[in-house]
Amino acid sequence: DDKDSDAFAFLQEELARYPAQSVKILQVYVYLTEFYNKPLSDKARSQLTKYFEALKEKNIRVLLRFAYEYSSAVRKGPTDSTIISHCKQLKQWFCENEKLLDDTLYAIQLGMLGLWGEGHGSVHRHNITEIVNAVCDMAGEKYTVMVRYPRLFSKAPENLKYRLSLHDDFLVGIDHP
Repeated sequence: DDKDSDAFAFLQEELARYPAQSVKILQVYVYLTEFYNKPLSDKARSQLTKYFEALKEKNIRVLLRFAYEYSSAVRKGPTDSTIISHCKQLKQWFCENEKLLDDTLYAIQLGMLGLWGEGHGSVHRHNITEIVNAVCDMAGEKYTVMVRYPRLFSKAPENLKYRLSLHDDFLVGIDHP
């Protein structure tokens, strides 16, 4: 539909900005905003597959983050039970698209929690341990799960810490707490 073509057109526009760099890894945010209080639709999973197929055609690997909340002014966010339910749905998608993901997925970020999936500013309080469990289960053993903050990493179950890595995506050249 139109939203699909918009996403693909945007991808083309963004890649055209950096032809000399020959982009090989992209950070992709998948906003589940409209599903913050209901199951993911078949259409949403189909759109995700189509997008990953387009990335495969371009030989691009993905640093993937799922998120729900994008503005502190919009007070809509998922509960733990919704996130865990979506992780179960997405686990099935991961299994169904194993070969495609082997060709495209570089790593997955914990995401899911708070503004932009960064783990802060959530509408609801979250049980970090349960969410880490759900995301690791969703992604399977093949993929590293990147966590934004040491405080989130410290709440991960000991038996999963070997699968986690820290990332800092706020490298903007200014001193910031």
